[in-house]
Amino acid sequence: DPQAIPRKAAPDGMPTAYGVYGPPEAKWEDAWHRTALLVGELRRAAEHAGARLAVAIVPSKEEVYPEWWEDVLDAYPLMRGRQWNPDAPRERIEQICASMGLPCFALAGALRAQPKTPPLYFYHDGHWTEAGHRIAARETASFLVAAGLVPATKGGNENGFR
Repeated sequence: DPQAIPRKAAPDGMPTAYGVYGPPEAKWEDAWHRTALLVGELRRAAEHAGARLAVAIVPSKEEVYPEWWEDVLDAYPLMRGRQWNPDAPRERIEQICASMGLPCFALAGALRAQPKTPPLYFYHDGHWTEAGHRIAARETASFLVAAGLVPATKGGNENGFR
């Protein structure tokens, strides 16, 4: 339902928040630079506390459901004349993590691999449904155990957690 898509748009008619999916622009490059600085601060804080930082990359609903991205384009026809990449934020976070040697994992693949029903996101606000939370929890637990960041426990579920 394109009518349900937020209507906060820049003067050119494009929603400001969707710029993160577009070609690099100075304001977004600055935002990514600041993001990298913040991730570095998080890493230092974790190390100071005797912990290791790992990053989970949570995809937008448009990254998981391409047909929902089409709804955005339908709601903002002027966006159709530009090049978009709904995977761009994930790709940038993966680059930041790699440059810092941080373990990270993207949930997009696991969420995309699920059947369309039940939906994993609420359409109107982009938050996970119960099913989305269940998949994210399972995948996160599997990653943490496989990366050696938490120990597997006896008697737990398939991920080693109770």
